[in-house]
Amino acid sequence: MRKHIMICFCLSVILSAVFVRPAESADPKNRTSLGIFGDWQAYHYQENGQMVCYMITSVSGNGRNAHLMLTHRPKEGELDIFNYSTSTSLSKNDHVSLSIDGSNFNLFAAKENAWAKDPLADRKIASYISHGNKAEVKAKTSKNTNISDTFSLRGSLAAYNTISKKCQSGAKYAGKRHLQN
Repeated sequence: MRKHIMICFCLSVILSAVFVRPAESADPKNRTSLGIFGDWQAYHYQENGQMVCYMITSVSGNGRNAHLMLTHRPKEGELDIFNYSTSTSLSKNDHVSLSIDGSNFNLFAAKENAWAKDPLADRKIASYISHGNKAEVKAKTSKNTNISDTFSLRGSLAAYNTISKKCQSGAKYAGKRHLQN
């Protein structure tokens, strides 16, 4: 669990550097686009000699940006790492709710990010994202206001297959749509 949380924290740092404040990014050239797939974009980059692949979609509104992301780190055996990120600090005392076409998942929050509780939940979320139509995230901010973000999942399966192929992860979770919650 600690390794999972540490990897998620590192992803949030990368996500905030690359997507929330692109002008402040340390080195935006270190990532390479794998393409745009419907409402999703896929990328890869090298980190400490390992290939990292991820897919991301974004929404904006009400003065906020929000992102959903799935990441593969095959050399570490980490596949389907799910991350929700928003430009608003989230409440540490409340769970973040993710709903994908009626299937619900509880996430834990830290600062502006939320993650699945364990790798099995990551895999289930990746499966539902890959085959779903719409994802909705509901959360409370640190100022105790409710936020809700709705994401299109159009193109997510193609993006998932692309990052899985590029990272040679052998990830097969996206093909198992009917996992139990």
